[in-house]
Amino acid sequence: MKPVIGITMSREKKDPGYFIKQHYGYIASVELAGGIPVLIPLSDNAAWLREFVEAVHMKGLILAGGEDVHPLRYGEDPGLNVHYVDPLRDSTEFIMFEIAREKKLPVMGICRGLQLINIALGGTLYQHLDTDLKGSIGHHPQQFERHGFVHEVRIEPGNLLSPIFPGGKTRVNSVHHQGIKDLAADLRPTVRSSDGLIEGVEYKDPGDHFLFAVQWHPEATSHMYRESLALFQLLLEQAQK
Repeated sequence: MKPVIGITMSREKKDPGYFIKQHYGYIASVELAGGIPVLIPLSDNAAWLREFVEAVHMKGLILAGGEDVHPLRYGEDPGLNVHYVDPLRDSTEFIMFEIAREKKLPVMGICRGLQLINIALGGTLYQHLDTDLKGSIGHHPQQFERHGFVHEVRIEPGNLLSPIFPGGKTRVNSVHHQGIKDLAADLRPTVRSSDGLIEGVEYKDPGDHFLFAVQWHPEATSHMYRESLALFQLLLEQAQK
């Protein structure tokens, strides 16, 4: 049986209530990579989420992109440039990440997912790169398509992503205004942009838990570029084990 991969979701506030955003690109990417995508409902009930994971026989987790994580999660008050936050989504994803660690489920973080992993392990974020990161190259241009390349990143040698990018660099799409400031002690950087921002992470010492995360959006280009699809295939390879 193909491995079941859980994908976190966001919700969009529209009167008279909330509408779940399904992130179709993530669903299609998991299918292309050979897995069965399952959308994870939002809940702050840890016991229920553990039952859900068991019920669907989840073998891997994708922490998807989306809105900002509440700065209180990393000990800061929100500044003027913090965008929409959803405490229920925050709760869901922090619980799901802990469940994945407990059950040794491989984890892939994308954009917000990379940031949430860093926070969950004790790191912090730049709340707004344009004002907080000196020399920021501008990571969230307004006039680019979601699948359009924005800037180049450099892949450090000797990490999980190195075989996917043998040239040591690639161009990426970019739609984030926040990023890693203080890196969690358990993580090491695997990718950086030219302004020094960390754009990829994995465990320093993986032990028996597989994890990697990137700051860009491969789900928007997995149908176009081999390297983007290969990131999802990397997760699926581990889930099949």
